[in-house]
Amino acid sequence: MWIWIARICLAPLVTYELLNALGMLHQPLTFTWWGLVVTSVPVWVALEVSHTHFRSKKQSFPWWVVIPVILAVYFDAGGDILGMYDKFFWWDQVAHAVGSMATTVWIGAVFFPLWKADRISVKARFLFLVAAGVLIGVVYELAEYLEDVISASNRLGDGPDTGNDLLWDLFGAVLVATILPKLQIKPHHDRRSHSKAQRNS
Repeated sequence: MWIWIARICLAPLVTYELLNALGMLHQPLTFTWWGLVVTSVPVWVALEVSHTHFRSKKQSFPWWVVIPVILAVYFDAGGDILGMYDKFFWWDQVAHAVGSMATTVWIGAVFFPLWKADRISVKARFLFLVAAGVLIGVVYELAEYLEDVISASNRLGDGPDTGNDLLWDLFGAVLVATILPKLQIKPHHDRRSHSKAQRNS
């Protein structure tokens, strides 16, 4: 069910971004349409891969993970389309914090069920989540740099702006890494798949 919610939310946005990127629509934008496409499409792919993986293992993926992930995508796209990055200096900071939080939540939801509590300490989980969240933030900054090289969009900003972006990425990752382990995410077997297997046996 949750994957269809993600599809319903992301399909119109990705379609709109692609139509503008291909020149079929002409909505003004702060930066570039391809920059938004490069963000939203991998997020959608990541959710689809998560769904397929957990379904193959007959486990249910935590549905609530979709909420921060989609929120982060729309916050970034909305800020670009509506010109919020130009109107509010703090929009970029919040976007990076929200994006890092969403990424770290997704990473935790994917990897926590694979870990056994008696083998990996809370500190190790914390360090892994923070490192993973910051790594994604660095990758995003590199994507902004490439967008600037290709289109001269000035999305990357100056040195202090890049440092500020990474600081907010770190903040989001640390916040989630502190809270997420306490939720004790565990794998739940998909009852529908289990019942179907019993009927076929």
